Amino acid sequence: MKAEEIARRFQRRDSFKLADFIEIALPVYYLNVLAITIAHKKVPPIEEFILRSIALGVSDSSQLSAYLGLEDRVLQPALVGLLQTSDIGVVACTDGRQFRLTQKGKGALERAEIVTTEERPLPIYFDALTRKAAWYRNLELLDYRAMKHQGLFEINQSPPVRPRLGDLRIPEINRIAKAVYQSSETKRDLLAISAIESCKKVFLPAVALIYTATPETEIQVGVAVDGKLWPEHENVLAQNPSFQSFLLGKPLRELSAEFVSEEEGLTVELESSKAEQLRSASAAVEIAMADAEEALAKSSSAKEAQALRIKLRELEAEIETLRGQAKQLPVRDLYVFDHPPLLQDALTTASERLLIISPWITAQVVDADFLKHFEGLLKRGVSATIGHGISPNTRKNPHPNDVAAKAKLEALSKRYSNFKFVRLGNTHAKVLIKDHEFAAISSFNWLSYKGDPNRTFRDEQGTLYQRRDLVDKKFEDVVQLHFT
Repeated sequence: MKAEEIARRFQRRDSFKLADFIEIALPVYYLNVLAITIAHKKVPPIEEFILRSIALGVSDSSQLSAYLGLEDRVLQPALVGLLQTSDIGVVACTDGRQFRLTQKGKGALERAEIVTTEERPLPIYFDALTRKAAWYRNLELLDYRAMKHQGLFEINQSPPVRPRLGDLRIPEINRIAKAVYQSSETKRDLLAISAIESCKKVFLPAVALIYTATPETEIQVGVAVDGKLWPEHENVLAQNPSFQSFLLGKPLRELSAEFVSEEEGLTVELESSKAEQLRSASAAVEIAMADAEEALAKSSSAKEAQALRIKLRELEAEIETLRGQAKQLPVRDLYVFDHPPLLQDALTTASERLLIISPWITAQVVDADFLKHFEGLLKRGVSATIGHGISPNTRKNPHPNDVAAKAKLEALSKRYSNFKFVRLGNTHAKVLIKDHEFAAISSFNWLSYKGDPNRTFRDEQGTLYQRRDLVDKKFEDVVQLHFT
């Protein structure tokens, strides 16, 4: 499940609303340990026949061989094995040695299993934040290079100490051992961990969800992994020094009111009630769709799967209806999850004009897919303008990928006469205008929002104008203020 889908699914919490989400990497250690286990094995047929024969009084090698019809080369190894597991013992008699069942052997015969002690390798994970053993077999885990390539914000463990034998608690690891060995016919119980043979640090992709009621209120932190909330990690992350330093060093931004007149503000207020109703209904349907998709992936019968597919089609039709109703509103509020679909829609369906103002530009947003769609609209003859730049001076030590992204846009502006790429020098405006269809004025940085671990922590909100006269007025205002 994508980060945006996870964040949309958990966008409300009690009286708090989601202000932002950050794709993070949770530190995990992959360990190979030596586990001392008690193995409960089924008694093999030959050993079982020997035990039953001894219980009936057939007690020496020659008698057992004749009674069972076994050659000495087959009988002797089985007897040695039973002696080693202490299921039988030897008694000295006047006419030679005889075998007898031990108390352990009697129990083995009753249960039809032999209990032995074994030392075996066991792979486990150790969560560096909760300091607990875990088993993440079905979850994606990344090495350091892959984690950095995906642009995840690394959560540093505190204290930065590798797991030691004393950190490995037997009850936790016993549950893991049962999961690891469940495919085996042999049941095993963990006695102890004798050594840690290898230890490698890896990372578990997750989404940190930042909730607030107002910019002045206390921040709440949520953690979601693979579409599910992890409450224990929420508590740890909320007190993690590296994450707290990141949040506290970046104050919440207030909603930008640039270009919003008093009259338009009144229109927003009048429409907000209906827009909120549509938003709540859409969120409920999207959550239902996510639940249905998850259930479909786990469905065990064709009948159940067919019912879920029908339900999904009905929910998809319902969400399209709600989106259509939202498009009919002349003015409505925008929240964090409303922005990316608007940019994608503008890139893929604009037919006349596209205007973007974004102070920052990063390669996380202006990637290969963005450039492909953007050049596509230029080839369609769409008149495009991008304004960027937050200060007269370029940012010190910019990331090479971000420099390359800007260079690619600059190159497109030289190839296509219908594209203007303008450095504004000092703007806080964030604007997206598509054709005569909509104008979005927001605090959302359209071309740098995604995947920048140093971005300002912000509550992304804005206003969407969908009536033609309002859209055209916004376009004229922005062009006059920034491009003339």
